[in-house]
Amino acid sequence: MTLEPGVASLGPPEDSNTCTLAKQLRAAYQGEHAREFIPIDDLDRLISFNNVRRELQRCLEKMKCEPEQFAYHGDLERLTREIVDAKPKGTSVHNAAITNEPVVSDARPTLTSRRALFTTLVLMERTLSISNFVRRGWWDCDLPFRKEERVAGDGDHCSRHYVMYSNDGRKVHDECFGGWNDSEFEAFCNPQQWRALAPYFMLATEEDREVRHYNLDYQWCRSLAILPLTCMTEAEPQPKATEYGGFGEVRLVKFHPAHHNHRPVSTPADGNECLFAVKTLRRVAPKDGSHHPNYYRQAFCNEVKALNRCSDKKHPYLIQLLLTYSYQDAYHLVFRWADCNMFKYWELNGDIENPKRTVDFAVWVASQLLGIAEGIQAIHNAGPRSSGRHYGRHGDLKPTNILWFRRGHHLNKQCMEFGQFVVSDFGLTQFHGEHSKDQVDTKNLALTDTYRPPECDVRSKISPRYDIWTLGCIFLEFCVWYSKGWKGVDKFSESRFFSTPNPRSGARSEPSTSPGAARLKKSVFEEFKSLYAHSNTTDLLYDLLELIRHHLLRVRPENRASCDDVVDRLQEINKNCGANPPERKRYCTDPRNPELIHPPSDLSELS
Repeated sequence: MTLEPGVASLGPPEDSNTCTLAKQLRAAYQGEHAREFIPIDDLDRLISFNNVRRELQRCLEKMKCEPEQFAYHGDLERLTREIVDAKPKGTSVHNAAITNEPVVSDARPTLTSRRALFTTLVLMERTLSISNFVRRGWWDCDLPFRKEERVAGDGDHCSRHYVMYSNDGRKVHDECFGGWNDSEFEAFCNPQQWRALAPYFMLATEEDREVRHYNLDYQWCRSLAILPLTCMTEAEPQPKATEYGGFGEVRLVKFHPAHHNHRPVSTPADGNECLFAVKTLRRVAPKDGSHHPNYYRQAFCNEVKALNRCSDKKHPYLIQLLLTYSYQDAYHLVFRWADCNMFKYWELNGDIENPKRTVDFAVWVASQLLGIAEGIQAIHNAGPRSSGRHYGRHGDLKPTNILWFRRGHHLNKQCMEFGQFVVSDFGLTQFHGEHSKDQVDTKNLALTDTYRPPECDVRSKISPRYDIWTLGCIFLEFCVWYSKGWKGVDKFSESRFFSTPNPRSGARSEPSTSPGAARLKKSVFEEFKSLYAHSNTTDLLYDLLELIRHHLLRVRPENRASCDDVVDRLQEINKNCGANPPERKRYCTDPRNPELIHPPSDLSELS
């Protein structure tokens, strides 16, 4: 039994005053005005068998039309099944590898129905047109449709009409749109069909770490797709665009919970599982002035590959990329939303009495510095040796690129109480082989002035030891904050800025009197002395300062420790923090014996 042919037109649109299903669908709208969508769970709830059959029956009665005039010889139940029941797609839609052109993924990767198509027609008050789409074999997986205007004849005798095409370029039968006017074609293509097509995002999880890419830009409709974004409540952080290292813009978004699979795995649900950070890459031209047409895509691929390479380590102190998508002619990367970055954390917790420098807090600080160093170690040793490029370098370490999550990845006491820092922003991360790891040219690198190591000013090549210098800068500022609070950090920054004629020559170093040489800034040297002499300097803080002074902030790269050595030394410090309670208290919170403190006496010690 087949559908009755020949029903090209079913009269004028139905009366909107009695379209109860349409009203329910509109009441389910989420998102901002003009970008509203119907969430998948509401779509499944509203486009049920009973609701669809009732809507079809209501429209037939409204038009005084007998069922056998348009569908299945009056078998509305069978037509309803054709609308709501799912079937396998002819070709399964999948996600492309990042090295290939991405393809679109939808909410149901291998199944399709006609719920979205039916929803679109109901919103347009063209419900009964569904019979023509069913009879001609069109499904939700064929959406979105696009229209092309055709002109026949010329002069006074020319006529215009629209032709519709499916997303894979097949012409949609004209009879599906019988009796439609131009405004209805316009409404179908934008915005109505998109309201039922908001994508479902399969985010990377602990169980499935694949990072999927969603292409939401069709060549013929680059800005029409509607993202499943919902508005923030007053209790939630408000969206705010933030410059991000000059390479992109990060904003807070809230994806509707029915449109992603992210659920808290190791932390209690606190309502933040729907909050995400979306980094939109900027179209920044290469510093060498070239204008390669694929530069933007290559920059995106490089960052994603770096993130994926480091994600293979499953390291809790490295940011995990959840998914990527292309939309409105730009590339976007999605991460967990962090409460703030390290620099902001210092500012928000600027009083040394809040949080109190207790034993637990000191243990947490030591564990965070170790975790950050281990994260950098994972980058330095990332990648299979068979690739020939197994030595990595982050390249842009700074407090604003280290994020703080109120709820950490670990369920240990300290992370649950004080949160967790995570290294992020892999836009400058590069990988090199054994023979090239020390031969990276600094000429075309966009380096952050404040944390740039001295070799960038006096040499043309850098290596992974670059990260050791910047790690030393961050750790030293952390010690300043721990001892003196935010005022100390601010004062230290000011003293560095005004300590040389060219404050932008590097935060911790300045040119030496010897050609092609550099030395540590005097303001940094004085800060070391101040911290050593501070009344609350504990054995823990002293050991951290010794590590930074002797092994990290060394002007000559060859005098800096490797990341493996830094991790080993921080592990020893953390072992001291884990001693029996009396020893732990003495090490973490009791002031160190002044007779055992040996501050630097000469800048040459730090060469």
